[in-house]
Amino acid sequence: PPWVTDPQGYYMGGNEMPFSPMGLARIGNMVLDDGRVDGQQIISKAWIDTSWQPRGRSRFSGDQYGYGWFLTRFAGQQAAYARGYGGQMLVVVPSQQLSIAISSDPTRPARSGGFFDDLRGLVTHIVSLA
Repeated sequence: PPWVTDPQGYYMGGNEMPFSPMGLARIGNMVLDDGRVDGQQIISKAWIDTSWQPRGRSRFSGDQYGYGWFLTRFAGQQAAYARGYGGQMLVVVPSQQLSIAISSDPTRPARSGGFFDDLRGLVTHIVSLA
């Protein structure tokens, strides 16, 4: 779907990015393939590596934060994840070549704790099975 732009025509980027679960999974798979899709370099591996360097820490989840990615461990495996409205998540676990896309209930509060903890538990379970 088309992305929302600001009055100057720039894509919003951090909001209003309607991805399907399959679209999220394709982004995760691109990251796992060092920024390539079908052999074509879309994003440089250097940028992915830079975006996964901790720059701060979330005061809500306690997870580290890079450029657009939260950085944590699931089932003992280093992972990065992006979060969206209503509990959408894209989780990338490089050691397992695993990309997890979650589309969730937009009516549930997905802040840290509560519902978001349920989603983290689901991801931990999936990673532990991989």
